[in-house]
Amino acid sequence: KSGNIYNLGSDESVTLKSLAKKISICFSPPLEVKINNYLDNKFTNKYFYPDLSVVKAKLNLSVLVGIDNAIKKTIQWNDFGDKNE
Repeated sequence: KSGNIYNLGSDESVTLKSLAKKISICFSPPLEVKINNYLDNKFTNKYFYPDLSVVKAKLNLSVLVGIDNAIKKTIQWNDFGDKNE
């Protein structure tokens, strides 16, 4: 609905470290994942996922694409798969 803010994404919980690795392996060759000590200790082992209850209730939306497939589709859409910059 116009003017409202909604969380979108997967309802699968994921750590930042595992998300970075999922993205990395979609590239050829896989990208190196580097995490500095501050982030590694503070955030990378916590699980994150958006609260989708509002979009499910108010907009009748549901998750149709899993996180792995969504990452691949996003990379393909952006045409990043064959670039290593």
